Amino acid sequence: MMISITIALFWIVFEFWHFSNSRAYENEVNWIINGSLAFFGARMIQLICQVNPMFQELVNYLKSKSSKTDVIENESTEENK
Repeated sequence: MMISITIALFWIVFEFWHFSNSRAYENEVNWIINGSLAFFGARMIQLICQVNPMFQELVNYLKSKSSKTDVIENESTEENK
């Protein structure tokens, strides 16, 4: 619900700017729109990763690989001492 309200607010800001004759705040409005699109894109990816078990398994696999790499690096540096 909160996301739909936020989208509606950004849409109202865009439409107000689009139909106004003044272009004084064009850079700021572009920054707000691009920032909101980036935020919602990242949020959508996060939600997909949380819902889809395939992505959860991939994240767990990558975490396990990174921890194994850290252990191997620590063991090899201790052997070189």
